Amino acid sequence: MKSSAARALAIANSRILFEVPPPPGGAGLDPAQSAATRDASPAPRVAARAAAAPWTPRVLVADDEYRIRLALRTCLEAEGYEVDEARDGREAVDGVLDEAPDVMLIDLAMPVLDGLSALRELASRGDVTKPRIIVLTAYGSISTAQMAHELGVVAFLEKPVSPEALRAAVALALR
Repeated sequence: MKSSAARALAIANSRILFEVPPPPGGAGLDPAQSAATRDASPAPRVAARAAAAPWTPRVLVADDEYRIRLALRTCLEAEGYEVDEARDGREAVDGVLDEAPDVMLIDLAMPVLDGLSALRELASRGDVTKPRIIVLTAYGSISTAQMAHELGVVAFLEKPVSPEALRAAVALALR
């Protein structure tokens, strides 16, 4: 029997609208590379995490809906990922700056700072290691997907997202 979180994620089949492979020359995330070597000045918690072995990928889930965050967290933790949460775009930007996640799942329609504005703010900062970004939205359109792609998004998923599509997108982002 499926857990309630898995059922919440599997309400309908999801589509990955586009996937972007890592840049040529292996400039994507390297699991053997610690957060400390990717970022010249990591926050203290990031440095402590980098020193710990073995490496566990960290995922930041940014969504204003508690049930969505819970379902995503449950699915990702079952796969062995370390998961942090953000309730809005401002918390998402702060989470990237403070925790240096490897992957960020971000909703576009959130209070305080919407997802695209949060992505623009991160893109404008040259002093931060940016995570691989996956957009999750119930309001997907071709133009929104194109804007997200221009901001460095590696996958664009429509809600509700199935556990299989979520796992595939995160695995792709970590390549």
